[in-house]
Amino acid sequence: MRERTRSGTADLAAAARRCYDRDVARKPPGFLRGLPALAVLALVGLRAGSEPPAEAGRARLDRAAFDRALDHLLDRYVEPVDEARVLGRALAAAAGSLDAYTEYVPAKLRARLERGVDPRQWGLFASWSRDRGALVVDHVVPGSAAARAGLAPGDRIVGVGDRRLAPGSGRAYALAALHAPAGTLLRLSVRRDGRPDRAAVVRVEAGSGRTVEGTLRATPAGPVAVVAISGFRAGTAAAFERTLADLRARAGGPLAGVVLDLRGNPGGVVDEALVLADRFVARGTLVRLRGRGGRLLREDRARARGTDTTTPLAVVLDRRSASAAELLAAALQDHGRARIVGERSFGKGTVQEIYGLPDGSALSVTVARYTSPKDRVVDGVGVAPDVWVEPGADPLAAALDQIAAAGGAASKAAGGRRPANETAPRRTHGAP
Repeated sequence: MRERTRSGTADLAAAARRCYDRDVARKPPGFLRGLPALAVLALVGLRAGSEPPAEAGRARLDRAAFDRALDHLLDRYVEPVDEARVLGRALAAAAGSLDAYTEYVPAKLRARLERGVDPRQWGLFASWSRDRGALVVDHVVPGSAAARAGLAPGDRIVGVGDRRLAPGSGRAYALAALHAPAGTLLRLSVRRDGRPDRAAVVRVEAGSGRTVEGTLRATPAGPVAVVAISGFRAGTAAAFERTLADLRARAGGPLAGVVLDLRGNPGGVVDEALVLADRFVARGTLVRLRGRGGRLLREDRARARGTDTTTPLAVVLDRRSASAAELLAAALQDHGRARIVGERSFGKGTVQEIYGLPDGSALSVTVARYTSPKDRVVDGVGVAPDVWVEPGADPLAAALDQIAAAGGAASKAAGGRRPANETAPRRTHGAP
């Protein structure tokens, strides 16, 4: 008779053999009897119905095999499985393995993202940093609720209310924390330059602050309008038109040129940027959207009515200029309508499609990339300037030099009158 300490092991091994008796064509060979159960499971190997081992490099995991493996996992795991939880995590892991913008959004986060006020509306443009486990502030709209709370570019938001952010939090979770109903007070935990975290309280407001600011600069060729656009949101194009009209009125005559200052502009609503491109390009493509394999999904074209084709233009970019700001610059550059001054831009130009699931969750999937009128890819590449500005030099001064070099010919030809082609464009978006 075996000792008690060994009999328990033998009984467990026997139970394992009985389990495999039902699944394997023949019983384990005699040399397995008496081994610990885990050894039995490891040596016996595959059950009936599973895939035979493939020679290394000869086979790949496909969807059918994955589905069978998932069914096996859900059906055979020793404890009852919460299928919704496991499937959600599987989708999150699969989406997260592709790019920074493809992700699984649980139902509660999706509802908050759709119902709350977009933080760009209260002046905050921020992006998720997986490495830092924080939302990094890209831009703060002057005069906005975010500006009044003391937020500044480069700040890291590491918590919102009782939600702490970490590398595993995910982009959707982090951004959803910033979406709240108008009037809500958000308490942000902010980290700056390695200092101890501080609290910043923001009242959520729609349409807070100004994304467009304009000034007049005197040059030998005449007054030049310098228009800084800090981000694109609903109404930005209309605000640009008002600002430009005001600067022209203050100049008391035609402008010698226009400088679009897009430094630090993280992008936003692409249609608003296209309105501005359409204002200065008379005909042809403004932007293309290409899907898998380069297939053309959409093409936005300029409309001739209301186009200013004569006023000299310069666009100032830096390494933080991204997305819609890059598409505007690329369109003007490809059409030879503006000189680009400064640094190579950030390089973000993708489109995400929302695929809703029955439980209210969703997949945000990158389905296309933007290309310029000459089919240049922006994503991961950025827009290279025509005139590079060395660190420490003033890019605005370089932009004004480009305007002066153009000689202000169009404005002089107008003879002090507003040319007919400076009327408002047909394409409009957003409220004032």
